[in-house]
Amino acid sequence: MSGNIIALDIGTTNIKAALISSSTVLSSRSCPLKTVISGDRVEIDPLLLWGDVQRLLREVGEGVEVAGIGISTHRGTFVTCDRETGVPLHNLITWADRRAVGLCDEYNASYTTRIGKSLLWVLGRVTGSSHLTCLSTFDVNAANVHFRYAWVLKNVAKTQ
Repeated sequence: MSGNIIALDIGTTNIKAALISSSTVLSSRSCPLKTVISGDRVEIDPLLLWGDVQRLLREVGEGVEVAGIGISTHRGTFVTCDRETGVPLHNLITWADRRAVGLCDEYNASYTTRIGKSLLWVLGRVTGSSHLTCLSTFDVNAANVHFRYAWVLKNVAKTQ
């Protein structure tokens, strides 16, 4: 088996694929990422993305035996799919999407969160734990995938 691998990088602004041997880059291709940005919304059409990924993989790996593929991508980007068909129910919600800011603000301002943070601060002071004291200062933000997912479940009709 060949030692060639394909490196695939799905970044913020483009997608890159490279065929790499043990000693050199044999070929590489890239294309712009078709990101939809409108106000707080930052999305990617999953079907367009998949088409671009397939095309780049074909272009760099055509006629060559490939031993493996390494993938680098946004870990906080997600899509919800129909559980029976696998069809995406909405565009990919990227790490940069800001529509969940209101949910984050509500959570950070809630009495439960404020009491929890106060308890962490007191425990940190009593025990001398700088870790607990530090934890008492953290707020959640829209980069947290859980809050963006909660926003989708609350606002995208197909997911309800």
